[in-house]
Amino acid sequence: MKNYILGIDMGIGSIGWGLIDAEKGKERIVDFGVRLFESGEENGGKDRTSQQRRAFRGARRLITRRSFRKEQLKKHLLHIGFVDESIVQEYYETPTDDMYELRTKALDEKVSPRDLLAILIHLSNHRGYNEFYEDIGEDNMSEDMLAENDEDKLGVDAFKKLMSANNYRSVGEMYYKDEVFKISKRNLSNKADKYVPTRRAVKEEAIKILENQKQYYRVLSEDNIQRIISIIFSQRDFEDGPGDKNDPYRKYKGFLDSIGKCLFYGDDERGFRGTVLGDLYAVCNTLSQYTYLDKTSGEIVLKKELANDLIYHLLINANLTVTDVKRICKEHNT
Repeated sequence: MKNYILGIDMGIGSIGWGLIDAEKGKERIVDFGVRLFESGEENGGKDRTSQQRRAFRGARRLITRRSFRKEQLKKHLLHIGFVDESIVQEYYETPTDDMYELRTKALDEKVSPRDLLAILIHLSNHRGYNEFYEDIGEDNMSEDMLAENDEDKLGVDAFKKLMSANNYRSVGEMYYKDEVFKISKRNLSNKADKYVPTRRAVKEEAIKILENQKQYYRVLSEDNIQRIISIIFSQRDFEDGPGDKNDPYRKYKGFLDSIGKCLFYGDDERGFRGTVLGDLYAVCNTLSQYTYLDKTSGEIVLKKELANDLIYHLLINANLTVTDVKRICKEHNT
């Protein structure tokens, strides 16, 4: 049997190859060539299609998470009796002219349940910039991250200076009263200065509004206010994955300890696909895409007991249909 050596040179827009006959004393190049393909770069290599896909993916996730927070907020306010379906319908049918004027008014005066619902949803959609880069450290940032961080810092500094110089009590009051935002509230490209409100400032405004409104609405107890704030501003760390990292029953927990070696990367462990554990993973992945509303507490949560019953049914019957899921959820008042 002849001994050949295959050499491959991989690039972002091509792959070069060469085949060498390595028989001793008869070494020779058998063949060589190059295969060209689209590199995924545009504008002379300055832009990458992967960046465009990442931007679109980020926008989709932002819309999805905003929608999720809004649904959680509405369900909680409905559950505690602050609003009813007619008020929610009124919110969708009667748009508010100036949300920032309404947010400023809510700091001092009583607003209607419909208006407070609109304020809370607006705060949920515009939560402010979370300065998470501070925890990373500039030494661990890429060039793109450093450039983005520098731009954000300038915007945050400009926001803080404007707030301090005019003694504004909240972000909403600043946007409503300051001349800088009379034409547009957005950071348009033709604006000389960018103003980036912080997550902390928006959260402080939400607390001030709710603390003022609770004197008019008894249902706005401290516990309910804390729950509302949690819905609007909670954000998990990306590295922790879905759910509470301290919860032993959270989604995906337990599969990381599966023993097995990857077919292609022999030193890397992987879970077995053709096993009961692999089937459980697939089912849990599907179940995690549903929303579970606990009708007793009004929380959106997959309770431990419900999860156990779903998995138990799957293991006993070797099948779990949508009808089965609905029936078991109904038994748990979910």
